[in-house]
Amino acid sequence: MRKVKNCKTVTRDICEDIPEVINEQVSHEVCEDVPDYACSDVTHELCKEVPREKCVDVPSEVCKDVARDECRDRSVEVCRDVPREECKDVTVEPCEDVPRENCSLNI
Repeated sequence: MRKVKNCKTVTRDICEDIPEVINEQVSHEVCEDVPDYACSDVTHELCKEVPREKCVDVPSEVCKDVARDECRDRSVEVCRDVPREECKDVTVEPCEDVPRENCSLNI
């Protein structure tokens, strides 16, 4: 018995993930304290000298410094990896030895 090579051509896709960096602008809200003032109505007593002392309540406004949040959108650049699939055809030709019988024809 003798051996012969039996070969086949096989093509298949081989794929791999290739990281790709993408830059994008992302907006988010930033809040910070800023000076402000707040007013409130108060009533205090006002007295006048007259032949007889007479007092009356007089409304007035009192203001004081306070802090308040001021928010605004701020844009920042963010980089992130995004996988990208890359494929290619790979052709191989595997061979194997196959036994083959010698046959002879007698005529």
